[in-house]
Amino acid sequence: MHRIYVSTVVQFDTEGKITPLWIVWSNGRKYEIDRILSTQITPSLRPDANGYRFHVRILGQERTLGYDGRRWYIEAVD
Repeated sequence: MHRIYVSTVVQFDTEGKITPLWIVWSNGRKYEIDRILSTQITPSLRPDANGYRFHVRILGQERTLGYDGRRWYIEAVD
């Protein structure tokens, strides 16, 4: 697997919960996240931040959307 970095539109609620809403590919195409299936807090590369892993459904396909404390990415299968 490798990471494809993407722009991501997210919502932060008043409690600080992060909810990804859309991803935007480098060519500008936007894809709405249909559903968040699960969320995990993961260690980040940055010592002052947590990472996140969201198992999501986009256009009927399940993907892993991650945040490493600095950038958002989709895990792509080689």
